[in-house]
Amino acid sequence: MKKKEFTINEHRMELIKKYFPIDEQNKIVTIKIYYEKAQDLLDFSVGELHCELMSNEVLEKITKVTDMVPETYKANILLIVEDYSDYDPKLLMQKLNDLLEINNYQIIKDKRKDLVVSTFLILTGFIIFALLSLEKTYHLLGTGIQQSMLEELADITGTVFIWEAVGMIFLSPSEFAKIGIKFINKIQRVSFLNKEEKVICTETQNEILQGFENESKLSNFRRTLQIISSTGLVILGIYALMALIVSFIPCIIDSTPEALFFNIVALIIVIFESGGLLIEGIAGIFDYRGKRKLNKYLKYLIFVLIGLTLARFFVRYSLHQTQYLVTNIFSLIVELAFIFSIFTNRTRK
Repeated sequence: MKKKEFTINEHRMELIKKYFPIDEQNKIVTIKIYYEKAQDLLDFSVGELHCELMSNEVLEKITKVTDMVPETYKANILLIVEDYSDYDPKLLMQKLNDLLEINNYQIIKDKRKDLVVSTFLILTGFIIFALLSLEKTYHLLGTGIQQSMLEELADITGTVFIWEAVGMIFLSPSEFAKIGIKFINKIQRVSFLNKEEKVICTETQNEILQGFENESKLSNFRRTLQIISSTGLVILGIYALMALIVSFIPCIIDSTPEALFFNIVALIIVIFESGGLLIEGIAGIFDYRGKRKLNKYLKYLIFVLIGLTLARFFVRYSLHQTQYLVTNIFSLIVELAFIFSIFTNRTRK
């Protein structure tokens, strides 16, 4: 007798059909999860008496079983409880929704934390590269094999910091995010049933999502723009300090009497601008984290820095230093992005 041949998907479907009913027309897999008592769904170690949270184990079990559902299918989850005791199934459904929303808050919190940590990693890597550039310009470590080894080590270290930051942002979602994404993407409906397997209450995926207090796309864009532009301001501040050391001071020493005045004015502007960029960028990062001690000065500092950027733009144009104009334009763009994120953030107090 010839053995029946399956494609990988057909074999998987046949395997799933052994244990779960499948509606192939509507692409729904029905999964039953049994509990002896309603108390088995709750975590009595957290929360007030009679206000217990739904246990994370329930959410993890639902997520685990939905992993078996094929990519193009949705799961219909049936939570069958033999003894509800004094617990209302509608209350249990609300507790499940509350747990999902709490996890959603944790996802947002983890995402913001990862962005802040990544920012500090990127800045650390950039500072290492800046110091490495200074060393190569002035040979602060001397010459020879030792210098080459230290330069190579600094280069590798700076690269590792930046790649670690990229990995945190794009490649390392939190455990809460993994569970939340799988639950939302895979669930078609969640229902509570009694021991006779009669549906007592049910909610669809859309009804569950209605309870989420998600940030709007525009609000999320503003906050992401704030941390990116704040990081850009700190990098511009470090770059301005580098220009001060590498270009402006030697330029003043070698300048002609006619250009000396403009060079000194430009030097003063760069000193104030670099310090202001660093303060503004750091204040923006702390503001993103919710630490707003510098808030009352932030908006005033923004306008001061725009004035300084325009002044430096004018001085350099007057001195025909066109090689710096691109940097000035980029600085102005970052400033405008930062202004937009700060002044349009409705969540600010």
